[in-house]
Amino acid sequence: MKDYFLDWNKPWGIISDAHGNYFGLDAAVEALREHDVGTIFFLGDALGYLPFASKVLRRLSGIRAVCLCGNHEAMALNRLPLENSRDRYYKLNLIKQTLSEEDFLQISQWTERLDLDGPLGKISMMHGGFGNPLEEYVYPDSDLSSYSESGNTAVFVGNTHRPFCKKAGSTTV
Repeated sequence: MKDYFLDWNKPWGIISDAHGNYFGLDAAVEALREHDVGTIFFLGDALGYLPFASKVLRRLSGIRAVCLCGNHEAMALNRLPLENSRDRYYKLNLIKQTLSEEDFLQISQWTERLDLDGPLGKISMMHGGFGNPLEEYVYPDSDLSSYSESGNTAVFVGNTHRPFCKKAGSTTV
């Protein structure tokens, strides 16, 4: 992961699962900019489904987002298997043909998990969950006991495409 500067005095923005939707990502980034957000974190899955992966990657790079690897990047990099039956929907084999060497280099540098420790306490971010940072699905009705026992102030996850905020002990998930 490339170096980044984290300003603890400014609000953060967190985005996940753009899946090639450049226009949706751009709208989300602009909405965050209206709130004077400092660092923007992207919790993975820039690729998949829609054909604008390179534009999504350029936009993330252009705003110096701190990006984490999602299961779709891992499949594109052959770190996870890509089943043909799923690729009918994911379109990753087609999308991979449109990516440049620079695009592949960019996503290959994304980490699976980020742990921060600062004035707000311990914070973890990942695409999936503690059990599997790439592929786990965490829902409001999931067993969150591992999160409540983590010692984190907050844990941010993506992957489900369903936003929620829930307390697990003293940890906000």
